[in-house]
Amino acid sequence: MVTGLLQRYWILFAIAAIGSGCETLNPCKITGGESKVCSKSKLMEKKIYEATWESLKNYEVPEWYKDAKFGIFIHWGPYCVPAYGHEWYPSEMYRKGHDVYEHHKESWGDQKEFGYNDFIPKFGAEKFDAEEWAALFQKAGAKYVVPVACHHDGFAMYDSAYTKWDAADKGPRRDIVGELAWACRRKGMEVGLSTHYAMNWDYYVHSDEFDTSDAAYAGLYNDPHPMGQPPSRKFLEHWYERTLDIVDKYQPVILWFDFGFFRPAFEPYRRKLTAYYYNKGLEWEKGVVLNYKDNVYPYGTAVLDLERSRLNEVYPMVWQTDTSISMDSWGYIKDDSFKPTSTLIHDLVDIVSKNGVLLLNFGPPADGIIPKPVRERLLAMGEWLKVNGEAIYGARPWLIYGEGAEHVGTDFGEGEESSYSAEDIRFTAKGHILYATCLGEPEKDLKIRALGKSAQPYLWIEDINLLGSDEKITWRQENEHLVINPSKKQAGKYALVFRIAPKGIAIEGLRTKSIERTVNAQVMIINYGDGKSSNKLSLDINGRAVQSQMVNTQPGTMKLVKFSYTAKEPGFYKVAIGGTGFSTAGKEVALPVIKLGGQWLFKAGDSVEWKEAEFDDSDWRRVEVPMMSCEYSQEIDYHWLRRKVFIPKAFKGYGLVLTVGKIDGASETYFNGKLIGRMSRIPFGDEQPMYEDTQRHLVRSELIQYGSDNVIAVRIYGLKDCVMYADMAPIEYRKRQYQEEN
Repeated sequence: MVTGLLQRYWILFAIAAIGSGCETLNPCKITGGESKVCSKSKLMEKKIYEATWESLKNYEVPEWYKDAKFGIFIHWGPYCVPAYGHEWYPSEMYRKGHDVYEHHKESWGDQKEFGYNDFIPKFGAEKFDAEEWAALFQKAGAKYVVPVACHHDGFAMYDSAYTKWDAADKGPRRDIVGELAWACRRKGMEVGLSTHYAMNWDYYVHSDEFDTSDAAYAGLYNDPHPMGQPPSRKFLEHWYERTLDIVDKYQPVILWFDFGFFRPAFEPYRRKLTAYYYNKGLEWEKGVVLNYKDNVYPYGTAVLDLERSRLNEVYPMVWQTDTSISMDSWGYIKDDSFKPTSTLIHDLVDIVSKNGVLLLNFGPPADGIIPKPVRERLLAMGEWLKVNGEAIYGARPWLIYGEGAEHVGTDFGEGEESSYSAEDIRFTAKGHILYATCLGEPEKDLKIRALGKSAQPYLWIEDINLLGSDEKITWRQENEHLVINPSKKQAGKYALVFRIAPKGIAIEGLRTKSIERTVNAQVMIINYGDGKSSNKLSLDINGRAVQSQMVNTQPGTMKLVKFSYTAKEPGFYKVAIGGTGFSTAGKEVALPVIKLGGQWLFKAGDSVEWKEAEFDDSDWRRVEVPMMSCEYSQEIDYHWLRRKVFIPKAFKGYGLVLTVGKIDGASETYFNGKLIGRMSRIPFGDEQPMYEDTQRHLVRSELIQYGSDNVIAVRIYGLKDCVMYADMAPIEYRKRQYQEEN
């Protein structure tokens, strides 16, 4: 997979807000200790949400969550007893040929005689102390805590009204979630819950060779069914009732969902559950947050979560990264390895600079004693936050997130955090104050390009100090950089935060969004001055000013400035916004934009000829993709989706990146008759299809017919509800062919 493609894809999705959702930016006050980036009016005062996406788009992220920035995630369940592999031990112990399968037979016995249910009596949690845990989280600087209420294994860590396979009735015989929730709330932390139970339907292999086929354990393993079969109505209703149970009983202000919940069969339940939960938040008079992964929720209806990954730019709406202190597992395993404290702090700073929050996980062992490496890292983070939390809690993103090394990561990729140094800067803002955090301890002059006179000709610096130090900081604002002399006595380890008092006008944060032949561009202006300011800004296309406007701002406000340009010819365009003597960093866009969403052709059945570039589509049905349901009999396992795309001659020599969405089943994607990528294996045998993998495929230039139609065809092998159901990004052009990544 192309490095960093996940982040670029999400930015395409994020900038959908340009020109539609941010009108309230013009202008917003930056006084009162807060820089409001894009807030909606109070439309939902006691308003009831309905189970429609239109109604759910009235959702507002609560201020407490925007301010919190840092939470604790806890994966704890009977899977910590074998303490081997990772938290998917319960599933993998039943998969023949898997290392965990062999390990289990050697260590615990045959899966028919000693199954996963036999670990539960060994899960005692005898040393679990909720008050001690809460005190540690508080010292770590966490503002919210999210225990896993139920993982894929089906064992509930709370007192469930819908299953006896729970911690109150078996194993610990305590309401673990309840005890921890009350303890954390007493310490002033908010409490959320995660439920991963939707994946339970596909989690276990049901076979007469294992205890999973025993009806006595159906409450844990689910009713026996073939691997890959769509979830039954009985299971869907059971899942829904179990989820409502934890909402009603524990009133979590965060509700976090893992994959499985995002399969098409859950679509009506997603809307119904979200409306129910948001209405409960209104009833509780507490702002609530629903976290979702991937792109199955429309923008603005809930809070995006990225697992072990993060974005590369400021996202218009608050988002979250969930990752683990452990390198190898979410749950407890023996001989685990752990990230260094510096990485955890750098993660936090980087995420907050991009309008995100960090949900940091650990896994306790069966007795409930928090591992020493976890405790040490959490306490170290707390000490750092005592000194530098001013730049984290309650902060908002600045015009740009920072400069220096970017986070490089893919889906479920942690990236290259070790490459960070004191030369890598991240920005946050609060009121009239700007914070610059260097991800290290500088031994030489710290140079910040974004605050040099050439980058910000209308902005000057009045004062700089180092958080945690009373030392006088010396600095100078040069043409190319703001230069800060290193502190003689460092105020702390891992990362240093400089508190900067700016004056004047700051202009940056170029964003672009292209629609067909038109590119929309915008920048933000912040008036840090004492009086009204007037500035002439222009839209530069390929180095030439094509539009201009006078922009007036009042003191203590921020204003969004927009331009729109329609290209006459296809090609690449360098876009920037500038003023007298300066220009923002430019972005290159390709016009026209070629979208993959919308109408496709569909046909059930299978024929190798259907993947060819030339075809007769007279007997194909026209369908709308994504969220397209393919209704056909269970006996037909194959079907096809395909469409034509015209690639202009102007892009000759450039390769393509196709993002064709998520497919509920296994698939192969063809471009002009040539296989360019697949998901799982067709047909899939005993292995589980990867339901939630987004398809992103590289197309090399030699496969492309420039100046004419090209055929994209997707051959899907799956089930009765097999569907392409996720949003698709526009075609992306690439100068390199990525031989090394492919």
